[in-house]
Amino acid sequence: KDVYTPPRGNLSKNNNIILSGIKPGNWQAHLSKHESSWIFGPSSKMLHKLLKEFSIYPYFTNFYKSFYDESSHKLSPILNEITVIAGIYKLIYKQNDLKIICLGSYSEYDSLKNRLEIDDKILSLNMNITLHKIWHPSYLLRSYSDEKFAMWKENLKIILAS
Repeated sequence: KDVYTPPRGNLSKNNNIILSGIKPGNWQAHLSKHESSWIFGPSSKMLHKLLKEFSIYPYFTNFYKSFYDESSHKLSPILNEITVIAGIYKLIYKQNDLKIICLGSYSEYDSLKNRLEIDDKILSLNMNITLHKIWHPSYLLRSYSDEKFAMWKENLKIILAS
């Protein structure tokens, strides 16, 4: 129950995208109670299809770090993670922009966005950190159509251009 799923992905100079879900999935949980499916599950496959369209290899994280942890609604773990990443990009890569793309529309993302605008540690880095929301891939999986995928793709295209 207390398994921690670490963030994974690309923190290179050529990537300024953090992709965040609400929590790691647990697809086919009956097969394994100890590992999430956020790389291999059906939603992940749909997400990777979208990212491949743009040749994006982002840093992946989640608001909650475990499939089972949602009760606390604490911002500190994700806020600390973003602060460290922003520091890396500012101090090492000399870059000022980070885009956080959130999957789905959860109130926690709104709380995070508000906190990023007032957090002293983040503000002291003088970074342009923007938070955007796109559909969670599970939304498309429920009733997939090429039109919905095209809308999802267009939404991401607009975010990337901003």
